[in-house]
Amino acid sequence: MNIVANNLEAPGGIPWKPVWLHDCDTGLDKAYSVNEARSQAQLECLPGEIPLIIFIGDGVSDLAAAREADVLFARRGLRLEEHCKEHNIPYIPFNTFSDIKREVEAISLEDQKKTGGVGKPVRYNPRANMWRSLSSKEAVCFLSFYAFYAFYGVLY
Repeated sequence: MNIVANNLEAPGGIPWKPVWLHDCDTGLDKAYSVNEARSQAQLECLPGEIPLIIFIGDGVSDLAAAREADVLFARRGLRLEEHCKEHNIPYIPFNTFSDIKREVEAISLEDQKKTGGVGKPVRYNPRANMWRSLSSKEAVCFLSFYAFYAFYGVLY
């Protein structure tokens, strides 16, 4: 799993200096990062496989990425969830990484039951995937992309 985040330089302690990854207001263009991860996942898949992209977020810096993932997790009660409601963007609310783990396991089981792990993922988002072929005949390559770092925890 790759973690995508801005960096921080702190030579000698304080003051800290942020090192932005991208040239944008937040320093990290998460929509671009999601699409970059999708491209990388596609390279790692066998021919005909379609990666399933999962994005987990909570706040304002996650808004641009909200429409880019196949499956979106938005932290309950925070700005990303409000944005999803305002713009009718499908999402799964969560409070903890345990909630996400349970949902990802359920998504995997649902996909196995409905597709046998072959072809297009059940939770495939055509709006986020218009550039790709919809006619996969192979097994699904599953990529989890966690582009937020507001919580500390391990998803196991």
